[in-house]
Amino acid sequence: MYGNIMQETVRFQEYATQQAMERIEMEQSGNGVNDIFRVLMNARDPETGEMMGLEEISGEAAVLTIAGSDTSSTALSGTAHYLTAYPECFSKLKKELRDKFQNVDDIKAGPVLASCIYLKACVDEGLRMSPPLPGVMPRENHGGGYVDGIYIPAGVSRVFDISKHVDK
Repeated sequence: MYGNIMQETVRFQEYATQQAMERIEMEQSGNGVNDIFRVLMNARDPETGEMMGLEEISGEAAVLTIAGSDTSSTALSGTAHYLTAYPECFSKLKKELRDKFQNVDDIKAGPVLASCIYLKACVDEGLRMSPPLPGVMPRENHGGGYVDGIYIPAGVSRVFDISKHVDK
């Protein structure tokens, strides 16, 4: 079992290194784009003035690949969950998108997509309700109040603090 995990880890790191090498070659040939890799390739150590080598850049590529995919899927899953839980919101979003776009191929970055106010609100609310982070977002209750019929006193900020106030 663990051998397979190690093989996949090595294979993934090889993939990230290959992607980094291709991006470096693009930059060196003058066909680069202004993206995070350009920032990484031009970054200098403040103490030594040295630039990152391939090993460091490919390590960053691996982190960015994992971080970008996991957070995106988590954000989309959370937003989809809430849209299915609230069909009236889903209907309103569907109407906005169908009014703005004739077919799915028309949906692309630009002014029309940027004008979808309700879509932005749905994404923002999905991110608020299900932030794509490891762990729980800390929140503090400043005035005391009820959550799902349970009174939570002011100052409570963590789930395990709440359990002290719930009748068992």
